[in-house]
Amino acid sequence: MDEDFNIAELFALADQLTNDEIFKEAPQSDQTQRNNRYATFTRSEENDLLVFRGKKNTVKITNTAVTQFTEYVQFADPLETRPIEDIPANVLDDYLSSFFLSTRQKNGREYEPDTLTNYQKGIDRYLQEKNYGLSISRDNEFKRSRNVLAAKRSELKKQGKGNKPHAAEALTEDEEKIIREKNIIGVHSPKALLYAVWLNNTKLFGFRGGQENRSLKWGDIKIKHTATNLAYLEFNERATKTRSGQVGKSPRPFNPKMFATPDNPETCPVETFKEYARRRPQDFSSDDHPFYLAIIYKPDAEVWFKRQAMGENKLATIVQSIAEEAGIPGKKTIVYGRLVSHDFYTLAYLQLKSSSCPDILVYKA
Repeated sequence: MDEDFNIAELFALADQLTNDEIFKEAPQSDQTQRNNRYATFTRSEENDLLVFRGKKNTVKITNTAVTQFTEYVQFADPLETRPIEDIPANVLDDYLSSFFLSTRQKNGREYEPDTLTNYQKGIDRYLQEKNYGLSISRDNEFKRSRNVLAAKRSELKKQGKGNKPHAAEALTEDEEKIIREKNIIGVHSPKALLYAVWLNNTKLFGFRGGQENRSLKWGDIKIKHTATNLAYLEFNERATKTRSGQVGKSPRPFNPKMFATPDNPETCPVETFKEYARRRPQDFSSDDHPFYLAIIYKPDAEVWFKRQAMGENKLATIVQSIAEEAGIPGKKTIVYGRLVSHDFYTLAYLQLKSSSCPDILVYKA
């Protein structure tokens, strides 16, 4: 390539191309080479790829909102048997107004203001898909329910909702010590072992949100060794919702590593991983199998886990389950890059040095 080539010229050339020129087929004489080197696709498939990332969660929120609202309508008026998309606007507006005022969580507590707004948006999306003809978030026919929702949000904020007064707090180093002292995590039981592996992955690999844990496959983490034969775990990252693979959208610049601690075998992440590997069904440990497996609570053999993935809801509540079993009050979370009482990276550096680990680059996510 010419060293004097200006990349700006490349972009200028690209801007001159039309969509038809970009997508037109190559001459027939080049077709064989083109088929070998490039996969074919349609514009419809391209659009599907662009919308897929956010579609799953949107569908879930919409289904939850519609299901709860439909249940409320049937509760409030047992004689109402019409699908909500067949209910006239003036009647539907009344149902929505009452719903926003009265709906509660299963434990009887009020929802956060944004949850009610998300319910409104979900119901509106559903009605649009059903060609209802009116929008409950825009049209005048639903002005009353919008005003009720606004008043409800204001009332909830006065109660402290929306300001996240119950936001999760990071587990402190002292609390983690309590968890270990009470044998909540360890290698002595199926549940404690899975808790320990999850905690190591989340805290030391820096998994963000629940998506990376949910999408994790067995082959994504490998045991490797340094030149001095120190074992370590390496995470080979794939694209997830929190790490989309898009340029400039926070992909990790290199594969995170979790080093063994030979001086502390009871808490060594590599030894914990090896025990988890030993306790998995060997015919359910291929690279594409789920990383987190459902627990056999009373195993009668060396295999402690089922040939099925752990449920998403169970996986999402692990940190809270750990805290509750340890008697630690409040809503808890794991914050990568920060331990409340100490700097995470100082601790990591000291742990690595004490393990005779060679100097490495520590990457801050």
